[in-house]
Amino acid sequence: MLPPVPVDFRQAPGYRSDSIMPAFSNAELVALEREAEREADKRREQVISNLSSHIRRCFEDAKAAKSHIEAEMIAALNQRAGRYEPDVLAEIRKFGGSELFVRLTEQKCVGAGSWIRDVLSLDRPWGLDPTAVPDLSPGESAAIADIINRAALDAAQRQIAESGTVPDPEAVKAQIAQATEKAKADAMRAREKAARARADKMAKTIEDYLDESAFKAVMANAIDLDLTTFGTAILKGPVPRTRRRLAWEQKDGQWTPVEKEEVYPEVERVSPLDLYPSGDATSVEDADYLIEIYKLRRSDLRSFRGIDGYNDREIDDILKEHGTTGHREAEHVDQAVAAASSKSGSAYLPGSNTLDALIFFGEVQGQLLIDWGVKSVEPLAEYSIEAWMIDSHVFRVDIKEPHEAFRPYHKAVYRARPGSFWGIGIPLTIDYLQKMCNAAARALGNNMAIASGPQAGVDLEQMPPGEDGKKMWPWKVWRFNTAKYGQSSVPPLHFFQPDMHAAELMAIYEKFAALADEISGIPRYIQGDSNVGGAGRTASGLSMLMGAASKTVKAIVSNIDTGIIEPLISAMFRYAMLYHPDRSIKGDVKVVAKGSTALIVREQAQVRRNEFLQTTNNPTDLAIMGEARRAELLRSTAETLSLDPDQIAPTREEIEKRQQARELAQQQLQQQLQQQLMAQGQPAATAPRALGPEGAPVSGRDFNLFAGGR
Repeated sequence: MLPPVPVDFRQAPGYRSDSIMPAFSNAELVALEREAEREADKRREQVISNLSSHIRRCFEDAKAAKSHIEAEMIAALNQRAGRYEPDVLAEIRKFGGSELFVRLTEQKCVGAGSWIRDVLSLDRPWGLDPTAVPDLSPGESAAIADIINRAALDAAQRQIAESGTVPDPEAVKAQIAQATEKAKADAMRAREKAARARADKMAKTIEDYLDESAFKAVMANAIDLDLTTFGTAILKGPVPRTRRRLAWEQKDGQWTPVEKEEVYPEVERVSPLDLYPSGDATSVEDADYLIEIYKLRRSDLRSFRGIDGYNDREIDDILKEHGTTGHREAEHVDQAVAAASSKSGSAYLPGSNTLDALIFFGEVQGQLLIDWGVKSVEPLAEYSIEAWMIDSHVFRVDIKEPHEAFRPYHKAVYRARPGSFWGIGIPLTIDYLQKMCNAAARALGNNMAIASGPQAGVDLEQMPPGEDGKKMWPWKVWRFNTAKYGQSSVPPLHFFQPDMHAAELMAIYEKFAALADEISGIPRYIQGDSNVGGAGRTASGLSMLMGAASKTVKAIVSNIDTGIIEPLISAMFRYAMLYHPDRSIKGDVKVVAKGSTALIVREQAQVRRNEFLQTTNNPTDLAIMGEARRAELLRSTAETLSLDPDQIAPTREEIEKRQQARELAQQQLQQQLQQQLMAQGQPAATAPRALGPEGAPVSGRDFNLFAGGR
């Protein structure tokens, strides 16, 4: 909001410079207040004009830079919908004949979208892992050293009291160093375990956020509708949204409904047709600014009144100017989308209640913010803002704090277009092949129609009056007026059969359709087509073909991992760290994308690991590896299966403790046997009975139990 303009009483007619307290009438005070309001309106209009003109200039520049991409997107939309471009359709109608459009592009887009979503649905396509645990803090190291020093001092005092000898200082120092390292290792393991527990809790929290915002459905739409068609998929999030939900509370033994209001992070799909980056942008991060066309209803705009950060006066002005006519920023795009979607288009006619708002993410100079009444900013400094504008009215300006300065847009491309923000989709990839298939199909339809039956030639001169020969039916009697012209060498009616070229035209169509399989990387057998030749006739050959074709999908899903999954989950993690009330979930984690490449590599590695586990599961290899190394192998296998390794196998330290316990039990058993033999007057045993993993004697292994005994 603009700061109020102070009323200058010196400009009033009743003001006297020599008077201590000037006196004014009510009319004069009202006049002064109205003048102050007019001055405020002038200042406000100037500021609004400056800010809106800046956003408008940026939008026009971005729209001009995107014009050729926008034309390609609309053509791709029509191509997938099975609609000819207006100029092409006019030429076809001028020639006449079939207007058949083979929806080959639609088939490829559906196949690609299904394949990508199938790969991503194999597992949760992301995960959180604790970062590499740093060294212990100085405070933790000092506490450990203090505990160990106290324990060493107590042990030395006991030794002096019991034996009267002073322990060797070097031996004590070595023992302290060994105990210190062991204590640090134990503390690090405890920290790692706690960090893993926090990461698991954070992952569940983010998964709950995504479930609440219907992330899977949003992602599926972005893949099916945008990635395959336009070559670019864009998600926006997290976007804080306020919603009301019905909850139940128990009062006096009765359950009563209570309406609660909560804020949650939303994930939204943004159509590539509605996003306009700066002309030189190649990614979201390096764009000077991003502008999104966001459609609002009048009721939505009205609901913003009274909310902090929104300008009520600007909202009222928008409703007055466009409340009945609506406002469009890209009407030609709206009409193209409506036509491709087989809509009537009434939603885009004047009188609609839809208002196109421009959401601007970029930087502006601090002077504009000062004019708006924001204090503590430098006039020439740059500040990251989010501004909302309809027509020329800026009704919201939000200055972003450093931790909020990131753009909430995340994009992935089907195939990269070098040096461009936008990708290449399937329609543009197989555009010329679609045209050739359409041409072959139209020619085939025309030829089939013409050659479907015999055609007749009629000599009109020999036809009697009233007969033109246009209609034909079985058992028709033809009448000819040959006597008037005498005997003619030309028969009055003759039939001939046009040539049928269906086989040649079908071969042409099949050739270009097969090229579309190769160029797009989406073969027909992906969708279950059993008519596969060559290596595809056998199960192993088809498996090899599927593996080769999957390389295309691996690259695409890798783009999704790096362009959408990782930045979106990182943004959700940032949101949870800032606003979630549970402190037990918070910690330092890293986002791990688990898309196609990671899943396939993991599956192959798991197969090899299982084979290795089975191969080494024999007494010879187990004796070589030992329990500790076998446990490490089991723990690594559990990690690849997303299982807690601590619940599967013990650590190396735990195994060493068990080994020490077994050795101690073995020594105690040997001492007991020696004491028993000495009490019986027999020679002491030279070797103890072999002990099992739990310290019990192993049957059949008690050799040399008694000296001289056999």
